[in-house]
Formats: sequence, structure tokens, C-alpha cells
Amino acid sequence: MTLTVCVGSSGSGKTTFLEDVHKSHKCTYIRQYHNMRPYIVVTKIPNFDPTSLPYWEIYENEGKAKSIKVGGTMAGEFTAGLSGGQRKLLLFELIYQRA
Repeated sequence: MTLTVCVGSSGSGKTTFLEDVHKSHKCTYIRQYHNMRPYIVVTKIPNFDPTSLPYWEIYENEGKAKSIKVGGTMAGEFTAGLSGGQRKLLLFELIYQRA
């Protein structure tokens, strides 16, 4: 499976570009990944094995794996958890496991 990531600053046209690409190519398209609910515990995501994540062993070694939340900010409220990069990797792995 090919993975293409489109990056750019806010308002630069990433979503518009990707919507055009999606019209002409059948693909899995993730946008606005930061809207993933930050309060969800990663180990409770259905049909997902977080042990495949490259950083998950650290949380297991620290004994925190069962309590790590997705994390981030939603509606102005911050929830401690994964970093933005870790959330991206989580989503890519989730798609990989389900594809």
C-alpha cells in the first residue's frame, strides 16, 4: 500500500488539493486527523493492536500502556496523551491493520 502525506501550513490548500486527488484516484483519504477524540484510551480502540506502533514498547516498559489516551486538544480542552506525530502514526497503523 502506498502512503502519501500532504503537508503545508494552515490555509495553504491541502484539503482542496486532496479532495481533487480523491475524485480521480480511489484511495484512503485521511484529513483533519487532529479531530480524533483525544479522550479515547488507545488500547480500547476496537480491532486495533497498538503493539505494532514503533513507540508503544516505551509505554509498556513504563507500565502505562493501558492508560495512554489519544491526546490532543478538542474544543479548546487539552487531554494529555500521544503527541501529534504519534497520533499520525496511530492513524496510519489503524488503516494498515484494517485494510
